[in-house]
Amino acid sequence: FCNYNKSKPMIRYYNLECVFSELDFLTRKKAKEIRIADAVFTSNLSRAKEIIRFMIVLKEKYNYIPTLFLETYIQCIDDEFISLLGQMDSSDTQIYNIKQLKDTDIAQMYSNMILGYKCILCVGVQSLNPIVLKACNRYDPTIEKIQDYILAINKYNIVLKIDLILGLPMETKKSYLDGLRKLLSVFDGRDHILNIHILKVLPNTTLMDNYKKYNIVFDKNKNNVLETGTINRVTMFELKKITALLFRVINSRFREDLFLILNSGMDLYDLLLQIEKKLKNSNQLPELFLEYNEVLDDDYWNTAIFQDIKSKNLDRILRSIKVDNLIIN
Repeated sequence: FCNYNKSKPMIRYYNLECVFSELDFLTRKKAKEIRIADAVFTSNLSRAKEIIRFMIVLKEKYNYIPTLFLETYIQCIDDEFISLLGQMDSSDTQIYNIKQLKDTDIAQMYSNMILGYKCILCVGVQSLNPIVLKACNRYDPTIEKIQDYILAINKYNIVLKIDLILGLPMETKKSYLDGLRKLLSVFDGRDHILNIHILKVLPNTTLMDNYKKYNIVFDKNKNNVLETGTINRVTMFELKKITALLFRVINSRFREDLFLILNSGMDLYDLLLQIEKKLKNSNQLPELFLEYNEVLDDDYWNTAIFQDIKSKNLDRILRSIKVDNLIIN
């Protein structure tokens, strides 16, 4: 449903000399970041490579390079492009920030997780269910293709921000959880960021024209999907809770504990249910989890959950789960 600018027949590009001049100015002035919004940058891959090569030249010229935030699609890049992005960082040491994250109990700032990286590559996977992606007019990358792509990226100091969406048409509880299980392994031992949003039905979009076709019910204030033809409201609330708990654990210093437990053989869904149960038994479960509440959404798990579930309590619960299952650090 990401169709836009339907009335325009083509993508228009700035003259490269103009782009180079602006990049030179920004680098000379030591701009901290350059953000390229949306994934059209690699729609012309040879042109995109020229721009990255020029940024590498600027790095040598000024002994400085701004951090590049770049959106792309998996099918739009190749190994040479990834290699060029890797050359933006001349360090021989692999960056790994998760170990240094502090228990601040405030919304986890991605800036702490990406500290030192010169390239942040944002990829909208959205779902690993081919039926869902077909319904949404999205490219269907196999999990093998995604893993190959990430293995190539992991050779360099490049951090990924991988986006998923909960509530897409044709998604089921099983397919959503299976997608998480397949994808999570790429975060083990790396600073890659998992980002999960609730599907929104926005005005003047293809989805707004077709939401009834998929029996979608959405909140008219925030436009968040509440249920679909394949996920009822009760199940959606359960998946929101599971997603919120996963988000609280994986995008924090507890990522290593998460993978220590998962790599011992415990299922992701079972682990998150255990965390919820132990929080409830210790009267530490956030109020939003206790009964159906539409406020439990991606705004919540990006912010308030880090205050509602204190690090000291989460640490105690994860230690308890490791002891219960004879998992040794």
